[in-house]
Amino acid sequence: MDNVNAMTCEQSYDVMICANGLEGRDTSVVKKCKEKGINIKSWLVFHYEERENDSEKDEGDVLRYLTGDKVIDIMTSYSDSRSYAEILGNQSEILKNSKKIGIDITGFKNQFFFPLIKFLYCKMGITGMDVFYTEPATYKFPKSRAGESYFPNVRSSSNTLFNYSKSKDGIEIGSIEGFTGASSTKTVLVILIGFDGKVAVRVKEEYSAEKVILVNGFPSYLPKFRDISLLNNKELVAACGKNDIYSTYADNPFEVYNVLKRIKERYPDFKMLIAPLGAKPLALGTCVFAINYPQTAVLYVKSSNYVERTTEKEGESWRYQLELGNTIV
Repeated sequence: MDNVNAMTCEQSYDVMICANGLEGRDTSVVKKCKEKGINIKSWLVFHYEERENDSEKDEGDVLRYLTGDKVIDIMTSYSDSRSYAEILGNQSEILKNSKKIGIDITGFKNQFFFPLIKFLYCKMGITGMDVFYTEPATYKFPKSRAGESYFPNVRSSSNTLFNYSKSKDGIEIGSIEGFTGASSTKTVLVILIGFDGKVAVRVKEEYSAEKVILVNGFPSYLPKFRDISLLNNKELVAACGKNDIYSTYADNPFEVYNVLKRIKERYPDFKMLIAPLGAKPLALGTCVFAINYPQTAVLYVKSSNYVERTTEKEGESWRYQLELGNTIV
């Protein structure tokens, strides 16, 4: 992994894929690429219908920085049931003929960038790609007012430090499209915990498994969040043995890949159900692992109404150079 600040104008991409977001950090990679003079022939920008009516959408509008560039707009929504072949349409040919592709996952939700990366690999035959992500400077921890709940259909706990949530309304747990895994009578549930302790408990309750493993990913630049994460998940932590709790850095997908591989080696005959509730680079590592081990299922939390702004300001921007189909070490 490389810091985007270390990139030079010698870098170039045939296509850069990104999403129009709502937070300022969603534009960070675009701005840095422009500032450094990195040559990008085409920008493929996803627009989600639910974000278009937001009063503060200009903060994450990547198009403000792409005046004069070749931009291909892809219109979609959170509820879009079309495959990526259908969503991209004729633009699939541009991707197929591209030698160097970049994807900025900052503005994408997990359930959208997972099948996108798998589509590029399995359908387009693209094995190598650079994935970008801008981490937040810090996180927002809203406290609920009297009579207000961020999870109307999840029981509250007086032990929860913060009502941190990415969902405003009731939640459902489901498998990401294309990541349902193989059927099996024996399963191990791996939860990559974040600050949503109540959601992690909900996942455990809905998916009964012979074994539950926790992976605690915490930002290397703010180690205190490791303790906040553990405290908010104290119910699950107390129920797991010491050998069933792993730690890793939240900004490094390669490390979490290797953690998942070690868990797989412990339970070779079990189907892995992975719920990446933590930071997005952890989800990226999960995505690559699930592509390389297709019997794996990946879960995600869905809601009819998301809290779009759960972080504050911009942190570092990272580039992860992926080679799909190869075991990461």
